[in-house]
Amino acid sequence: MAATGLRRGDGRARLHRIAGARVAFEPFTRASVTSLQAWFRAGAALERDGQRGAAHFLEHLLFQEQPARFGGRGLGAVIEDAGGTVNAWTSHDHVVVHATVPSASFDSALAAVTTCVLGACPAPEVVE
Repeated sequence: MAATGLRRGDGRARLHRIAGARVAFEPFTRASVTSLQAWFRAGAALERDGQRGAAHFLEHLLFQEQPARFGGRGLGAVIEDAGGTVNAWTSHDHVVVHATVPSASFDSALAAVTTCVLGACPAPEVVE
């Protein structure tokens, strides 16, 4: 997915919709790297009895190898192959994925992160 609709250069933040997600974008042209974060509402405060730890488990599933995507590789391998780093954390209210990549890899990093966040589909044996 290309980052179409994102305007760069004037330093003003904009909000866009990409693949059903709200994306805030603020250009910063004085660096040759790009950082992006994906935040979604999932965390301990939203879990019920019997679901405790589900958000943290979901965070870890985002990094599992995806047989149908990325040539069977996981998100970490995709971002690292683009010359970047990726990590995630879980809070009381959110799961957050963040990546930093060379600016030339922004489109592919955005596609990889949004694919994992919006369409995570781990193999059943991983969930068991």
